[in-house]
Amino acid sequence: MRSESRGFTTPASTPYASPGGACGGRLQLLAGAADSAVERARPA
Repeated sequence: MRSESRGFTTPASTPYASPGGACGGRLQLLAGAADSAVERARPA
């Protein structure tokens, strides 16, 4: 699933298929990790 509003595909699809290449992929994975951390931090 793509997240067009954020300007790149989500790590769930193809992390390195981003305009920034490998560098963009790294930023993307970091963004995905941050999203996951936020989800875990939320009260159940």
